[in-house]
Amino acid sequence: MFRSVCAFFLFSLLVACIREEPTQALRFVDVAQTAGLDFVHYNGAQGDYFYVETFGSGAAFLDYDGDGWQDIYLVNSTYLTGLAPEPLPTDKLYRNRGDGRFDAAPGSGDNGYGTGVAAADWDNDGDQDLYVTRFGPNALYRNDAGKFTDSDSAKRAGVDDDRWGASCGFLDYDLDGDLDLFVANYVDFTTANNIICKRGDIRTYCDPDEYGPTSDLLYRNDGQSQFTDITYEAGITLEGPGLGVAFSDYDWDGDTDIYVANDGTLNFLYENRQTHFVETGLTAGGRYNQD
Repeated sequence: MFRSVCAFFLFSLLVACIREEPTQALRFVDVAQTAGLDFVHYNGAQGDYFYVETFGSGAAFLDYDGDGWQDIYLVNSTYLTGLAPEPLPTDKLYRNRGDGRFDAAPGSGDNGYGTGVAAADWDNDGDQDLYVTRFGPNALYRNDAGKFTDSDSAKRAGVDDDRWGASCGFLDYDLDGDLDLFVANYVDFTTANNIICKRGDIRTYCDPDEYGPTSDLLYRNDGQSQFTDITYEAGITLEGPGLGVAFSDYDWDGDTDIYVANDGTLNFLYENRQTHFVETGLTAGGRYNQD
């Protein structure tokens, strides 16, 4: 008994003598300019207060040339009215040199009003392709040996929806080995239905609730460079101002679920039930962003 007490006392003394190292906070430094990322985003604002002008744009890491280094694709927007400058703003692709710097590389040449982007090998040919959501028809680019081609492939593949797509992502929701596509759409805004909003007597941009919400989209990859819109068939039926989307097997049942972050309204959590999705955000505790 005495030995046990002494051993415990000695152990406690040793533990008490161990000095706890102070925790250092992580510190991030903006190195975009020194790394060669000289991208400038244009929103096309010319005094019309189009709501879409309040948005930033998407970005993606991808190894487009297969050299083992992560490159960067940055989405740009454009001008909606008036005289546009020449050359038009375009998306930018930056190749990672492997030494902490990037070089501008030939990209997709997309000069639409882009908002989001996802990179994945949707055609199963071994390299990463691009899907760009826009204010206007979305775009799909095929990577052919490090070059992005077929600017009209979105139309041929059936994924050229022309609503305001804010975000997107690829997932294999049906576990068939082909990457399917989810698009989070924002609000029902067009330049034709531009509402005049004011703060007092001062013209300003509207809030999202001035425009009606819209539905998201789920496309099934049919494996032959074609997608089928199965949104309602799959149970993706709610409307909201979707800003972002994330995928994970949150319930650990072996398939991929979908979480949609909406702007200022309840978020959506779609649980994958193999043949369809069920919105479970309220019961799972994921519909709100505050306690």
